[in-house]
Amino acid sequence: MPQPLLDPPKSVGESTQAYKDSVPSQGSRISRNNADQRLAFEGSNPFLNVFGTTFIAIFAAEFGDKTQLAVLLMTAESQRPWIVFLGAAIALVVTSLVGVLLGRFLARRVSNDLLEKVVGSIFLVVATSLLWDILHAA
Repeated sequence: MPQPLLDPPKSVGESTQAYKDSVPSQGSRISRNNADQRLAFEGSNPFLNVFGTTFIAIFAAEFGDKTQLAVLLMTAESQRPWIVFLGAAIALVVTSLVGVLLGRFLARRVSNDLLEKVVGSIFLVVATSLLWDILHAA
């Protein structure tokens, strides 16, 4: 009988330990603590956890924002809701794809901590700029 490529883990603890052992302990962007956090986050179904978190975060961020208001106005003006929906949906899918591809590219080249600091700084600059415009428009 052929030998299996990988022996299945005998318990959850064994698979968890095997995962931790596969993560380098030092000199890497991924540490053992990150492996513990990833295991706690992923739980038993990583697809549902990542998908659910992404959906809730994007839905909450996009609900009532200027894109949704623009779609509302375009629908009211054109009287063609399905065409507006299709155009908006494709645009959001394409912009999300650009974000995913850019994120994957950067994740391979830049540490997660640095990436979080840069993105956080960009958000602060945008927020400061918007606040500046609001205070000086009055």
